[in-house]
Amino acid sequence: YNQNGGLVTVGSWFGGQILANGVTTPGAPESPGTIGTLTIGASGNGTYNLGASGQSNTTTWGGYPDTPGTTPPTFDNANNAPYAQVYGNVVIGRDVGSTGTLNIAGDGTRLSINNVVGFSDQGTMVVGFSGNGTATQTDQSSVYLDGSMAVGVNQGAVGSYTLNAGTNGAGSLSVGGDLEIGGTDHVGDPIAQSGGSLGGTGTFTQNAGQVSVQSNLVLGENGDGMADGNGQGTYNLNGGSLTVDNVGYFGNNGGTGAFNQTSGTATFGSDSNPGGLVLGTAPDPATGGTGSANLSGDAALTVNGNLTLGQDAGTTGNLTVGTGTEAPTMAGIGTSAFGFSDGNLTVGYEGTGNLTINSGSLTVAAASSASGAASNRSRSSAASAATRGSGGDSYSRSSRAASRSYSASAACSAAGVPGAASDESSAVAAARDGGSSS
Repeated sequence: YNQNGGLVTVGSWFGGQILANGVTTPGAPESPGTIGTLTIGASGNGTYNLGASGQSNTTTWGGYPDTPGTTPPTFDNANNAPYAQVYGNVVIGRDVGSTGTLNIAGDGTRLSINNVVGFSDQGTMVVGFSGNGTATQTDQSSVYLDGSMAVGVNQGAVGSYTLNAGTNGAGSLSVGGDLEIGGTDHVGDPIAQSGGSLGGTGTFTQNAGQVSVQSNLVLGENGDGMADGNGQGTYNLNGGSLTVDNVGYFGNNGGTGAFNQTSGTATFGSDSNPGGLVLGTAPDPATGGTGSANLSGDAALTVNGNLTLGQDAGTTGNLTVGTGTEAPTMAGIGTSAFGFSDGNLTVGYEGTGNLTINSGSLTVAAASSASGAASNRSRSSAASAATRGSGGDSYSRSSRAASRSYSASAACSAAGVPGAASDESSAVAAARDGGSSS
């Protein structure tokens, strides 16, 4: 299906909604709407091309109004870019053996996936439910979801989402719920649909543009907690910005999650809404997950909240900063919402944690100083390397059936904990001995 212009509407937001073609949907005003599903590749192969690079109609349509009885703005085919409006859900690659492909391109092109009055779990998108699903977004296009997105849901499913720049720049993706790559724990809602064994393979590649997630980012999720599933989730951030309002969970319930950042910025939480980053979790409990975060190039990652490597028994969390020649930066920051008592780094809580710093810097600012402002101590990469030598130092200790290790040949900043030592070796020892910083 090639949509080079015009407006496609699937489902309705509420009863009595006036559509752009002048038709009024059935039902009393503001009564429950009609859930629509856009399926690309149901039992066979399907492709939806929404917009095209270089299109001359680049003005984004104003969208449906949110006031009952209001007539939507006129759609100008000569100037308005292609627009797809779904009230309900989008599924790409639904059944085993199916292949679905969604290509979104062209400046101004928009896909909007919204909830429906009378329901609270719609507005979702699945890329690779039980089949193979691929979504590619290019140019200054935009995708908006009221709900969550899952990429690679059931065992055997493969899903991928790629966000690229175009000639005039890159677009945006806004997810109103969780963004789950490789499996899902949303059993029973439209993200999970029905049937199958959770634990697919998903890859999200962001080369440019803006991605915002209003809940959690989950990489590698075995939602049913059973040994037969092992979600494999990977997020590759090569440019642009990623903003996650809450927490990043990498490797959950037997899943394997990897976050690879070579450039761009990634931010978890904010000062007023603390987030966090957890590598290796098994909250249900289930087979332990493995989570990894790898920073290189000029990557910049900020966590407003706590960082934990190996949270639960049987889990493993690995954090690697730099490859030896580059200068990526990572920071864990205490928040005013928690009185600056967060911003802690824990390497091996009840699981196994591994922290490696080859180049660049890691800064942890945990607690508030006497004046109430967060403080931290740091030293440069050059000074650090000169102090330790080229091989760096390593530390390990088992506690709470946990394993903790640390190695560094670059900068690692001590937290602003009252009484924290000013040199890095003592800061590492504090974390190794059950403290909150390293």
